[in-house]
This record gives sequence, structure tokens and C-alpha cells, in this order.
Amino acid sequence: MFKKRENVVEIEEGNLLSPKFDNDGLIPVITMCSQTKEILMHGYMNVEALKKTIETKEAHYYSRSRKAIWHKGKTSGFVQRVTEIKIDLRVLGPAILKVKIPDEILDKLNDYIDKIINDDSKLKKLNYGEALVGDVTQEFLLEVEFVKSSGWLEFLGNSCKIYTELNEGKKISKFNLLKTWVVRQFQNEYNPTHWHGGHISGAGFLKVPKSLGQSTQQKKSKKYRGGNLQLIHGARMFTCPSTFNITPEVGDFYLFPNYLMHTVFPFKGTDEERRSISFNASIDEDIYNVYGK
Repeated sequence: MFKKRENVVEIEEGNLLSPKFDNDGLIPVITMCSQTKEILMHGYMNVEALKKTIETKEAHYYSRSRKAIWHKGKTSGFVQRVTEIKIDLRVLGPAILKVKIPDEILDKLNDYIDKIINDDSKLKKLNYGEALVGDVTQEFLLEVEFVKSSGWLEFLGNSCKIYTELNEGKKISKFNLLKTWVVRQFQNEYNPTHWHGGHISGAGFLKVPKSLGQSTQQKKSKKYRGGNLQLIHGARMFTCPSTFNITPEVGDFYLFPNYLMHTVFPFKGTDEERRSISFNASIDEDIYNVYGK
């Protein structure tokens, strides 16, 4: 069923599936709800488990502790019916992980931010604009206690754990949230190219205007990028794109390495707010430092 991975062209453009199993014959798997896009679990599959998943359209995993395949929900009845399988075929460049902020946390974040906006003394205390490069209406930190009580800290920690294990094959034992902040952007404002501190960073969307505007010249051959988050790495060369454009959708959250440059384009034609949230965090130094001592 699976073809041996031999060259990049066959992997990316061939007709046969060529999953990248590790030295132990395993491939990490993220299972997400097909409707809400929330992460349900993180596990592993070997060749046989992946075959069974494809054949039965029900999730099968490989248990590293029991060294055996298990059919999710066979005993409890809560099986995971598979509607779609996506394979990460990235062979070069920084890894990007897209996850979904759970609705409960999303609501808590927006309610909290709305209260902060109307509290001048607290807003002044949490102001983070002087430390950031954005030419936007407001940038402010989230309070530590809220970050913990809202579930935001746990969400970020779990997402970083999955992100690292998927891409480095290693489990982190340390997760230190350095900062997490909100950016309130309105029409004609922008965030210039920049990067973050720490080891792992990310950005996501809490509110997005119904319309972000349109090209002044009504161009048909070029896509309008107003309000987009653009990730940047390297230089545009033959066979090598240097940017990855993200159209904001409420609840979408993207994780990437701290050094990955990014920018946010201005938008127009609306008085509505584009509200985003970002973070940076450090993990185990021996995992982040791929160069060794």
C-alpha cells in the first residue's frame, strides 16, 4: 500500500502514498474533530495501524507502552470515524502547525479582553506597545492568573508539546511561557516584519472583520492580502517560495519557531476590529539547540 520514500519528486508529486516512518517504524499522528478542528488526541501509528485506519475508516493506533495496535473505541464504543487523512510532506524549511482554539477558551479570551479595554488603569498597566513594533491601536499582555484559569496556558503547553514531538520526535519536559499578548488592529494599521524571542512562538485570531477590503486596482491576477498574516523565511528562488500567506479565520492558531519572520498587512473598508493573540515560550534547551554543545 505504501511506497518506499526515494526522492522528493515522487514523494510530493507521485501517485503512491509514501509516509515518513521513523527509525522505530512509527509516524506521529494528530487527530482532530472534522467539524470544530479541535485536537482530540496525539498518538502514533505504524504501517499496520495506518493500513487498518485507511481500510476500515476508523482510527487505529500503535501503543508504544504495550507494543501493540489498538482500535480506538473498540471497548468503549467511542470509535473515531476518519473522514480525511493529511500527510505532512514538508522536506525543507521551518515547521508550521495549525490548531484550533477551543470555543470555550475563545469566548473567555474575548470576554476578558473586552473588560480590559474598558478598564483604563489595568490597560495602562498591561500595555505592551513599547516593546513591540506594530503600528496598531493597542497591544497588551494577558494577566498570569487569567492565562492559567482560562485554560489558555494548558492549551499552549499541549500545542507546543505536539508541535515539538511531531517535528523533532522528542518529548519536551519543560514549557515556560514567556509572554502572551493581544493585538487590536483596525483599518490602515499594520505590523511590520519582525520575529519573537524564546524558542516556540505562535499567532491566532480572536476576531476578524466580515470584510478586509479589496484591491484598489481590482486586480484579477494578484490575490488581495489585506489583513493577512505572512510568514517569511529565506529568499524567493527557483523552486523555493519564501512566504506563506494566512487568511485570518476566527479560532485558527499557528505555531512556528521563534526566529520565523512574519508581518501583518493593513486592511481597509471597515471599522471592525481584527483581534489576534500571540505568545512566545521556551522549552528544553537540549531539544531546541539542534547544534549540540
